[in-house]
Amino acid sequence: MVEVFGETTPGRVLDWGCGSGRTLYWLYGRPAWREAYRGCDVDAEAIRWLRKRQGVAAVSVCQPEPPLPYGDGEFAGLFAFSVLTHIPPDRHRAWYEELHRVLRPDGRAYLTVNGDSRAADDKAFTPPEQAAFARQGWLWADREGHYKGAAVVGRRFTKAALRGLFQIESYREAGYHQQDAMVLRRL
Repeated sequence: MVEVFGETTPGRVLDWGCGSGRTLYWLYGRPAWREAYRGCDVDAEAIRWLRKRQGVAAVSVCQPEPPLPYGDGEFAGLFAFSVLTHIPPDRHRAWYEELHRVLRPDGRAYLTVNGDSRAADDKAFTPPEQAAFARQGWLWADREGHYKGAAVVGRRFTKAALRGLFQIESYREAGYHQQDAMVLRRL
């Protein structure tokens, strides 16, 4: 986060999918980030816990579909680790449009996705799922449990979904654990 947004941050930065605050705690050790940090998650229980038990006021509940509970251009940056990986690919464009809306012009986003190399993981995906990915360039794999559905999106799919909204500054395969990491700049 510091590498992408800086030690002092360019303004408010949104942690989209903050959960119980695993990234928040690390960032709160930096004074500028205490002021800049905002978080949201669909898990209302995690947000209640952060507010009540941890005393974090700068977090909100968001819905599984756009819009986010923020104004246009409210953020200088945003990040999301393993959020788009649990949203069906046919909803990615709508979410990219929403992220574009809440970012100010020239704002940056640091996002992760299950990309091309992840689709080849035969421990995670069945041969029919891999064949579907090869055919269409994306895959939605239903899994049981809390947010267990898995979205896998090829680089071409992601590039098309971002068209007209974001410039890709960097794209690193497996740059965040097994997920592809990308830094985007809002157009």
